[in-house]
Amino acid sequence: MIERAEEDEPGVGQLRIHLLVDQAMVAHGYRDLLSRRREHVVSGASRSPEGCLASAPLENADVVIFDLRESEHAGLAWVAELKRRLPNVHVLMLREFLSSDYVSTALAAGVDGALLRTEDVTELFLALDALRRGQTFLSRRLGLPTSTLDTGSTEREQRCAREVQALTDFERRVFEELALGRRGPEIAALMDLDLRQADELERSLRERLDCSSTAELTRLAIRTGILPRD
Repeated sequence: MIERAEEDEPGVGQLRIHLLVDQAMVAHGYRDLLSRRREHVVSGASRSPEGCLASAPLENADVVIFDLRESEHAGLAWVAELKRRLPNVHVLMLREFLSSDYVSTALAAGVDGALLRTEDVTELFLALDALRRGQTFLSRRLGLPTSTLDTGSTEREQRCAREVQALTDFERRVFEELALGRRGPEIAALMDLDLRQADELERSLRERLDCSSTAELTRLAIRTGILPRD
């Protein structure tokens, strides 16, 4: 069944937002908040991932805000399907709790931003502004290396930046050591790995991040906030 909702008429240059929210009062709250800024317009709404994927207005959306409370454990497979169908639609996720591992999984599935529900409304607007610019936005309270990630101007830079944000905490530490010029034996000693594991991890990260040289790894680490610019 296709879900349809009352839609606002978008104006020129407005960010069109589809609400995937399973509680009516919460959805109403989002509409009220978003109406405070003229550059935002709610273009559609759904109450389930299945309904979202079947929703006709979704094709006109720039961003999907997804905040599922009654079905918070619905999983993220629908995000990958959404990105397959509509790769230019950005997804902003809100949850009660967010671990770094869950955020990494969500980013790998295609989520573009992650916020805690207890954030100030200003953070929501900052996230939407970042997504409009093609950036990934993560709540500062998650304690990850950077809250906004400039994903670059080329397709390769965007892909590499997303891969960095999808790294686990352990992989991120190894990436940092590689970017500092350390190689297999040093990483094995630092990370308590055997040499074979360290070599395989280095090879895997270089391939995943599309960096064949240490210089490329260093540039990517600086651009994504893993290493300081100074």
